[in-house]
Amino acid sequence: MPLAKGTSKAVTKRNFEEFGRGKTYARTKRRFGKKRADRQRIAAVLNNRRRSKHRKAYRKTKTR
Repeated sequence: MPLAKGTSKAVTKRNFEEFGRGKTYARTKRRFGKKRADRQRIAAVLNNRRRSKHRKAYRKTKTR
């Protein structure tokens, strides 16, 4: 399931929890260990949050 778009704490938390249950996380954990899988999980969720924030700012400047 794709990660939800948004910058709120609730959306970030939901994405974080969901990403920990997926096939990609399990495969990374199995191949490289829990520590690396957790770091990848955090990076993916925060990157999604950053990109959503950037899109929101871009739309505001575009509509003027």
